[in-house]
Amino acid sequence: LSPDFIARAGGDAEVDAFLRDLRDFARRSGALPWLAARSGEFRAARRVAQRELGGRNPLTTLEDYLGVTLDARVRLALPLTYSRRMFTNYIIPYPYSPDGPVPGPFRVYAAIKHEWDVTGQPRFFLEAPFQAGVFQEVYYIVAEPAYLRHREAFAARSWLKKEFGDECHPGWQDCALHIVVQALNRRVAAKDGHGLPEHGSDAVPVAIKRLAKRLEEEYEPGRVSGRYRSIDDFWPRLIDALGPPAPAGSPAR
Repeated sequence: LSPDFIARAGGDAEVDAFLRDLRDFARRSGALPWLAARSGEFRAARRVAQRELGGRNPLTTLEDYLGVTLDARVRLALPLTYSRRMFTNYIIPYPYSPDGPVPGPFRVYAAIKHEWDVTGQPRFFLEAPFQAGVFQEVYYIVAEPAYLRHREAFAARSWLKKEFGDECHPGWQDCALHIVVQALNRRVAAKDGHGLPEHGSDAVPVAIKRLAKRLEEEYEPGRVSGRYRSIDDFWPRLIDALGPPAPAGSPAR
């Protein structure tokens, strides 16, 4: 699990205690036999999700746009008995370590939101998976290593966190990569034929739109012309679109 997840849970011991409690609950409540008795309902839901995807592999769409082969396998969870709120996406192992690159293969998990239609059947909105944000976690497989390679360029813009304020993640790395990932997903969704709606005029959505525009106007034509072989060649230009580096003499944040 990512260090951030473990820290928010209170540390390794707290995570282990939670897992022990969860196993104890499953054993005493009879949760597993109850789930097994509903296996037909779950198989039917899986067929709905597969029908919505229509045989497509969105991971291939992502690889085509990024120009890289992602050493990843994505598992989509259909949580009919769970209303997702926080911590719905995971990568194991997480692709960032301050000590250096983290090798794959990566296992990406996403718990998908659902709604019930008028007939009582679930809907997962996988006809437009990028519009639904289902695969957003996958972008971090390329974004986190890019932060490590271009740490100085990212850090030089950490002063922008004050502009983005509380609407962005607390730490600068998380905030910056959130904007990058949202911009990438916006362009992949558009190329996939399902554009995303605008999200206001605050600093963060404006930055996302600015990075998406740079991808559209520079990266995508550059990929066609051969100027950029992959997103790895374009990171300096995308980081630059976050905003200017701090003026000389300004303290780092």
